[in-house]
Amino acid sequence: ARMANVRLLSFGVGGQCHMDQYVARMIRDTPADCISLKLGINVHNFTSLGIRTFMSSAFGFIATVRDGHPLTPIVVISPIASPEREQQTRRIKENMMARFPSLAQMRAMLERVVEALRAAGDEHVFYRSGLELFDVEHDAPTMPDGLHPDGDGYEVIGRRFAELEFGVAGRLLPGRVGQGVAKRVAWGVAWEGARGRGATWHYFLLSGIIFD
Repeated sequence: ARMANVRLLSFGVGGQCHMDQYVARMIRDTPADCISLKLGINVHNFTSLGIRTFMSSAFGFIATVRDGHPLTPIVVISPIASPEREQQTRRIKENMMARFPSLAQMRAMLERVVEALRAAGDEHVFYRSGLELFDVEHDAPTMPDGLHPDGDGYEVIGRRFAELEFGVAGRLLPGRVGQGVAKRVAWGVAWEGARGRGATWHYFLLSGIIFD
């Protein structure tokens, strides 16, 4: 947020991001210049949505948000890398077929949701794979528990997101971050900004609503 000179309103709910409609309604009713929705990881950890319901819940969540923001750019972000969970599915019983999606399946499902919305005429919704922000091959050393990045890992995510979505080719507010000129942001400075005009980008973010 500091890199792009925008103000972030974070609906981070600490492990409880399950595409609940009351949260979608809060975002719908909040003024915003652009919106990002980071979806999936908590659903996987809690097996709160199955293969049957994951996509329909994502459709409903995005549609509710869109009701209040008809032309606002929305970026839907799938889960970042988590090595043990990439292909991990869940079963109600061992001898039953998988009922809950893996992270890899969630990414494919969210991409399909966005493609369907765009095909239906919504030109202002976009997909971003979480692997573009944090992947196993390059970033695993900064994820000590296999699920949560450490301080350096969070900084990597924030810097990459700023360059991708606020850079020259960004889909949210393009041109606010010069391509390739992003600098490391000291966490002390970032947290100081969180108490004032700026804010940091949080991994557990469900929805980032950004104002000029």
